[in-house]
Amino acid sequence: MTAPTDAYRAILAAGREASVSKDCAPVLRAISEASMSACAAEDDKFTEFNDAFELVVGDERLLVQYRWYDTSKAFSIQPDMNVYRLKHTRAGTLIAEDEIRFLDKT
Repeated sequence: MTAPTDAYRAILAAGREASVSKDCAPVLRAISEASMSACAAEDDKFTEFNDAFELVVGDERLLVQYRWYDTSKAFSIQPDMNVYRLKHTRAGTLIAEDEIRFLDKT
């Protein structure tokens, strides 16, 4: 089983790759390779989408939540913004948190 710390680092690296390719596939692959399980989203901006994954090992938990939003303005079609929020906790205490943001291809 992948340790939450290793999965956290792998997903951040996948996020950098996703930013370059403008594609969610690297992040989704890293989530899958870490054998994360689907779970309910917890943060307000993410609960509407309810697209989240967790990895629990002992008292450690890695939570990855996903959402997107439309960056278009009136008369200007723009790509969607993808947002992944990562939270790593140990015994309920936050030890690391990051957000990955990147635009979709258009």
